[in-house]
Amino acid sequence: MFDELRQAFREALDNFNKELSRDQVSETADALLIEMKNEIISAKTQIAGLEDQLVKTMAEVADLAEDIVTAQRRQELARGISDEDTAGLAEDWLSKAKDQRTILLKKAGALQEEVEFRSQTIDEMYSRFKEAQLKQETLSTTSGRTAASESIKDVEELLDDLNLMAQNRTGDKTNNPTDEISVEETFQVELKELSSTQPLDVDSALDELKRRMDET
Repeated sequence: MFDELRQAFREALDNFNKELSRDQVSETADALLIEMKNEIISAKTQIAGLEDQLVKTMAEVADLAEDIVTAQRRQELARGISDEDTAGLAEDWLSKAKDQRTILLKKAGALQEEVEFRSQTIDEMYSRFKEAQLKQETLSTTSGRTAASESIKDVEELLDDLNLMAQNRTGDKTNNPTDEISVEETFQVELKELSSTQPLDVDSALDELKRRMDET
């Protein structure tokens, strides 16, 4: 089961990296991050179960050790009164109890090794998850800046085109560039202020520019 979780995590990570290779953050990438996180949680839950087994096994070892001490004491008492039957029964029980303790100690050792191995694996999974999360955040930031930059560029190109159209339409007004420069400079200042505080609305900017040109 743990191997299946680890394999599922690797597949999710591979698919996530493929999504990011497209240089955009998609809903699929978000879903894959959630999937990776869920795999880590499931793996941790399994480790918690192993740790519970380890605690119970060590408790059994401790209880058995106490019983062995008690049986050894009774065996000595039986031999002290020449009760060979009781001493023989105690000897048989002690032999089986010691074998059982050996088995439990081996089980505890195996559980401990498994817990350590899985814990190390989960640490690696978590590290990969954090790296993937950072990649997503970085790409999201970059994509946001790129989109804003492209929006500003689009409006600036529209501004140039409209200025040219306005000059062709107004004819004699081109001989008095003072008003046109004032409108353009004012619009450029507002454009920069807008782009620095919020996403640029190309349509609104275009409408405003047209309105100001009509006023002139």
